[in-house]
Amino acid sequence: MSDWSREPLDWSQFPTVSQELLLHGVVSLSGMPELSLHRLIIDDSQLLTSLDGIQNLLATRYGTMYLEITGCPRLTDWSAMNGLKFNQIYLDSTFTLPDFLPFEADWISLCTPVDLHDLHCFDGMNPEKSVSIELIETNDVTDLSPLYGIKNGNGIDAPRPAGVPFDLPQGRLRQFIRPLESDRI
Repeated sequence: MSDWSREPLDWSQFPTVSQELLLHGVVSLSGMPELSLHRLIIDDSQLLTSLDGIQNLLATRYGTMYLEITGCPRLTDWSAMNGLKFNQIYLDSTFTLPDFLPFEADWISLCTPVDLHDLHCFDGMNPEKSVSIELIETNDVTDLSPLYGIKNGNGIDAPRPAGVPFDLPQGRLRQFIRPLESDRI
């Protein structure tokens, strides 16, 4: 895995062949050339505000891209992901979440998102497209209704379980949803 932590990134010095890339402390992805990466990890990029440039990764056109974003508190512009396809998305300790409607993912993991109280970022997802959703340490979430009707990764419809209210009392989410047993790349 290549590790690039220069601010700002000079893409001309970037290796042309790489399967994986770890970007640590970057401020911008703009100017990213077309790359055939299959795994991109953006870590501890405190000043990164936009993912503009990620659309140049070839794997996002074919659904073979693994994207991991950790510790990017100022990231608020997710629009570069619109229309893209991902195999897996792992978001850890983000302050905002993308609207998951404009792009596709087979597996989405949300780990300790800051101030997450609802799952309306999943509103309007294509009910015909199956997706595995993993929620880790999301104890403040009480409204599961955006997840009802989304097919899980096995293509099985996941309607509201019998007897489970749409609005759960504070802290009871863990009783009804547990993280999926899944393999991270």
